[in-house]
Amino acid sequence: MTKLIPLIFVFLLLNCCKTDLDSSDAYIGGEIINPVTNHVILFDSNNTADTLWLNSSNRFSKRYANLKPGLVSISHGQHVKPFLLEPNDSIMVRVNAIDFDASVVFSGQGAKKNNYFINLLNSISDNFTAVYKLSRQLNPKDFMSKIDSIKLSRFRRFEDFNLKHPTTKLFDKVISATISYSDFTNKELYPDRYYYATKNYNLPQNYYNFRNLINYNESDLVGFHHYTSFLFLHFNNLAKAVCVKSNANDSLPFDRNRVDFHLTKLSLIDSLVSNEQIKNRLLKYSTRNFLAQSTSVEDQKLVLNSFMQKNLNPDDVSYISSFYKTVEGLEPGKLFPNLNVISSVDNTMLSFYEVIQNRPTVACFWSNTNKYHFINSHNKINALREAYPKINFISININESSNIWTRVLNQNNYDKKIEYKFKNPERAKRLLALTSVEKVVVIHKDNTIAKSNIKLNSDELIAIIESLK
Repeated sequence: MTKLIPLIFVFLLLNCCKTDLDSSDAYIGGEIINPVTNHVILFDSNNTADTLWLNSSNRFSKRYANLKPGLVSISHGQHVKPFLLEPNDSIMVRVNAIDFDASVVFSGQGAKKNNYFINLLNSISDNFTAVYKLSRQLNPKDFMSKIDSIKLSRFRRFEDFNLKHPTTKLFDKVISATISYSDFTNKELYPDRYYYATKNYNLPQNYYNFRNLINYNESDLVGFHHYTSFLFLHFNNLAKAVCVKSNANDSLPFDRNRVDFHLTKLSLIDSLVSNEQIKNRLLKYSTRNFLAQSTSVEDQKLVLNSFMQKNLNPDDVSYISSFYKTVEGLEPGKLFPNLNVISSVDNTMLSFYEVIQNRPTVACFWSNTNKYHFINSHNKINALREAYPKINFISININESSNIWTRVLNQNNYDKKIEYKFKNPERAKRLLALTSVEKVVVIHKDNTIAKSNIKLNSDELIAIIESLK
C-alpha cells in the first residue's frame, strides 16, 4: 500500500490543479528522492530564479499565472536539467538526487514532450564517448557521413513522435535546435581531435558549410546549455583561426591562454551577435574564464577593459568587477582565505590554516557530478604523495551534500586523512574564483599563496612542488 501513496498523491494533485488552471497558467510540482538540499531552484532564460522549498515529504509545488512559454531549468544541488513549460501545462517531476540525470521522469499534462526532450538529451550525452572515438579514428569524409547519419536518425524519431502526439511550434524549435546544435558541436570538435590523433589538419572545402546554418540570436534558446556551449566552442574556433592565420610561424599546439586569442574572441562575439542577452552572456563568461586562468596582470587588464567596452549590462559589469577583485586577492604572496572545511575522518569543522599545519600544501578540488575528473585527480594526487612525502596534498569536495560525499569516499576507498569538504561551498567557490574543478591551489607553509590557478597535470605544478621542497 505504501508504494501507491506517491502515485495517488500525483493523481490527486494533478487533477486538482487541472480543473482550475486558466489557459495562460501552468503548474509545476514534484518529489526529490534522497535530496541533498531542502529546496529546488527554477530559473528561466533571463536567469530569474525561483526557490521552491521541499516539504516534510520532500515534495514541492507552485502555480504560475500568465506564464510566458519557454525553457526552464530545475536545479538541485550541483545538478541542472532543462524542461519546457508552456501555458496549461500541469507537470510533476520525480528525480533521485543520487542519480539525477538518469532518474528524471515527468508525469501529467505536458509530460510526454518533456520525457522525450530529456531522453534526447541523455542520448546525446551517452553518445559523447562514441563520437569522441570516431573523431580520432575516421577521416573527415567518413566522420561527416557518420555524424550526418546520427542526426538524420534523431530527426526521423522526432517525426515519429510528432505523428503520435500534438506539439507546439516552440517545442518543435527546441527539439530541432537540440539535434542540430549537437551535430554542429561534434563538427566543431572534430578537427582538433583528429589532428591530435593523426597530425593531419586537411579538411574538405565544404567541411564548415554547417556554419551557414548557425543562428547567433536564438532568443528562445537563451541559457540553453546545448546552444550556448556550442556558441562558446564556435567562437573559440573562430578566434583561433584568426590568430593562427596572423601568426603563421607559431608552433603547434595552439596556446589558448594567449591574450590576443581572447581579445579576438570578444571582438567576434561583439560583431556577430546582436541579441543583447546572448551577447552579454558570452562576453561575461568568456571574460570570467580568462581572468580565472590567466597569470598575467597586464593581460587581465586588457581583457577586462575590452569586456567593459562591449558589455554595458550593470549586473554583468558588477559581477566581472567583483570577480576581478577576487582574482587580484589570489595573486602569489597574498594570504590564502582561511575557509572552514569539514574533515571526513570525524566530521569535525577545521579552519584551512589548521589543515595546512605549517606545511607546503597542494589543494585540489572535485565534484560528485564529474566522475571522470574525481577518479583521475585522486589517482594523480596519490602518485604525487608518494613522490613528494613532505608536501601536504589535500582533496576538497565542493558539493553541498555530505551524504553523497561520504558515499563516494567509501565506495572508492579514498584515504580520509586528506579528504575535506567546504563548510560553505558557494562562499568558498566565490572567494577562490573557483570556476573549474581542474584548478589547483598551492600554498606556502606560512599560509600565503604560491599559485592559485594551476592545473593538476601541468609541468608547472611539478616545478612549483620542487621549489617548495
